[in-house]
Amino acid sequence: MKQEKKLQVESLFRLLWVVVFAFLYAYGGIEMKWIRRFIAPVWLGGGLWLFSRNPWTLLQVPILSVGLHLGYGGTEVIQKIIKRSLFGLACGISPVWMLIQKNWKLYVFNIVLLVSAYIVFGVWNPFPNARLEESALGLLVGFLSIMGVKRS
Repeated sequence: MKQEKKLQVESLFRLLWVVVFAFLYAYGGIEMKWIRRFIAPVWLGGGLWLFSRNPWTLLQVPILSVGLHLGYGGTEVIQKIIKRSLFGLACGISPVWMLIQKNWKLYVFNIVLLVSAYIVFGVWNPFPNARLEESALGLLVGFLSIMGVKRS
């Protein structure tokens, strides 16, 4: 019972870690792109290491940072779909540590989820404003990574 309570508290800290990542991701979308491209991935990587103590999780930092440098704007719908698909794919493949931990199902689900979310949210934004859209995308980028990592 004591172990279950400890695990529940840890899950709360993981969620809070993702919320901070999502804030950095969204805030960096306003004007200071370096926050999204560098600080947010480092924050996420810090959480991955903290919750796993696995140095392989740190591979996600540079891969995600490179992905977050891609442009995803466009004037035509098809152009937006293609660019958003590539952006989502780049973010989706970033947690390569999932492959090292042989968690193929979570890895594939992460890719499908992020490509889909970037297309739907970015092209046909169902949210009241862009800030909420980017916050939701930030939550999705960080969520499966933080929640899926395990101690080595």
